[in-house]
Amino acid sequence: EVLDFIYALKTGALLESAMMIGAVLAGAEEEELRVIERAAGKIGLAFQVQDDILDVTSTAEVLGKPIHSDEKNEKTTYVTLLGILEAEKVVEKDLDMAKEAVTESDSQGGARSTQNNSHRETTVYADGNTQGEPYVSKEISPQIEGVVVIAGGGGDSVVKQNITEAVQVLFGIDTHKIRIMKKSSN
Repeated sequence: EVLDFIYALKTGALLESAMMIGAVLAGAEEEELRVIERAAGKIGLAFQVQDDILDVTSTAEVLGKPIHSDEKNEKTTYVTLLGILEAEKVVEKDLDMAKEAVTESDSQGGARSTQNNSHRETTVYADGNTQGEPYVSKEISPQIEGVVVIAGGGGDSVVKQNITEAVQVLFGIDTHKIRIMKKSSN
């Protein structure tokens, strides 16, 4: 929630202001403004999450800026919180936020102000109902390039062969990309 709040005040606010100014100048009604405000927040969050991912997965040449800067600056991001796979798994959500401020005056000149904020988040499901699997708009699976196994019996040729065969079956990796090492007895 804190990270969402920071992102909303960062990129979300920038996009929201640009979109709202355009909507107001175009004569949008109050309900249209609320829809545009919610959309701007979602676009801002999506932009920031994608930026977090690209900071880890892209190159400086492609991005036009240094990579791994979030890690170097010890920033908390969706990637550091959830890992790259979960950050890339974008689950669609429908968000409703409302703010209400009320000021009451009494007959003796006293006044009382209250503010009510509400936030509702609903996951969008693949089948259109409210059960089953959430709708995932993007999911990326990792590609395994190689495997290193450290095992107590890693010095025994039979154990090495058994582990190598198991890894080949599980991950479909060529033998030359599998390394079995003997666990030290420290």
